[in-house]
Amino acid sequence: MATKKKRFSPPYLAIEDYNGRGVLYSNKGEYSVVMEITNPVRKYASDTSAYYEASATVTNLLKTLGAGYAVQKHDIFSRTPFEAPKEADSYLERRYFDYFKGRIYTAHRSFLTITQEKGKGFLNFSSNRWKEFFERVEKALDLLTGSGWSPHILEKDELSLLLHRYFAINFRSEVVSLDNFKASNTQLSIGGRTVRATSLIDIDEMDMPAQLYPVSVSNLNGTDYTEDLVSFLSEFEEADDVIYHQLIIIPNQKLEASRLTTKRNRHRSLPSAANISAEADILAVEEDVEQNNKLYVYAHYSIITAGEGSKVGKTINLFESLFAKRGIRLSRSSYNQLELFLASMPGCGYWTNPSYDRFLTLHDVVGCLIYKEREEYDEDTPLKIYYTNRAGIPKAIDITGKEGKHKLTTNSNFFCLGPSGSGKSFHMNGVVRQLYEQDTDIVLVDTGHSYEGLCNYVGGKYISYKEDKPISMNP
Repeated sequence: MATKKKRFSPPYLAIEDYNGRGVLYSNKGEYSVVMEITNPVRKYASDTSAYYEASATVTNLLKTLGAGYAVQKHDIFSRTPFEAPKEADSYLERRYFDYFKGRIYTAHRSFLTITQEKGKGFLNFSSNRWKEFFERVEKALDLLTGSGWSPHILEKDELSLLLHRYFAINFRSEVVSLDNFKASNTQLSIGGRTVRATSLIDIDEMDMPAQLYPVSVSNLNGTDYTEDLVSFLSEFEEADDVIYHQLIIIPNQKLEASRLTTKRNRHRSLPSAANISAEADILAVEEDVEQNNKLYVYAHYSIITAGEGSKVGKTINLFESLFAKRGIRLSRSSYNQLELFLASMPGCGYWTNPSYDRFLTLHDVVGCLIYKEREEYDEDTPLKIYYTNRAGIPKAIDITGKEGKHKLTTNSNFFCLGPSGSGKSFHMNGVVRQLYEQDTDIVLVDTGHSYEGLCNYVGGKYISYKEDKPISMNP
């Protein structure tokens, strides 16, 4: 007899606009707010202290929220074609951006979701819990703002668009459409594309290093180079989209302590080498919690990879090899693909299976596996000079250091030095052109006559030094 197919039910009931903020209701009774954030550590900065500070912010956030809350962090990486800025209006500026148009780069966005655990009854509403939820959200908002994470709580329309993009795994196109959805034990198929969810840790094996740190230190030309422990997640080229899902659930501390004590006593009652070792491990954890005021938390990490079938497999193989270099072996038991995908969605953190998708650890450990880096975006400044980054994509910066949102100096002079034929004039022509088009006065001092033609072209004043007629004024 054929089994009846189970009808797929959407994970959400509604999105409500509450005081200008979008509140997300799951169909199991949890409610959440989602905020877009900027990761605090600049990529390639090799700033060890910044990584530890970011990890400390995560642990402080967990203590601020307390038991009965879950935190989800989504780092979304998309292979996106470059598009010229809309303000490009001059001919030379348009031709400059046309050179880079369509070049593929990895765009990165980060979101943080705070979810309150549902009460005992699905239909029971508690005004006290509702009030407490927003009080905790405000405290979390202040903490993240003060730590440089720049949080912005999504409004109803912004949240709706994010969820539609997540369902379609499409973070690249302006227009998003939902397509057919098919699930199997090994993958999902969404509109002809392959989507695979991979758990970071197999709780039956726990193939992890004995000690974890928020950073990875390598030798670069004889110098220590520091990067995020999972910095390589943005370095794929085959897949279209990669989502790194990080989930932390804060349980009732007394209940978890009681469970651990019961488990320790069971190991003690059955003497063997394995049980003696397990008892010692649990005892060490209990002492660490009591002495250092740590929290028990449940954690889950997964990677959602989307793209063409063969390319998705190559990307996962790449991640497996890179994680192996960190001493972490990805789970090979991710056969609950639909369950993993739905549990990774914003506000659905409590949907993870407690039997084989969560593992118990301490709150200072989970911050090590949080993705903490950000790619540099266009600088917030009215005076934009474009240079290309490592991916060959133009990025706007303020080379004067005094016009942007973050002031660096009051002196906008700079010096360009290089041997003959190294490209000094080529570089300066590009800089002068961009400054001139933004109505900026420029005083350029050169040892030759490389810029006489440029000066005449823009209608400037050209002053030349001669032995019989030296310059007697300060430009």
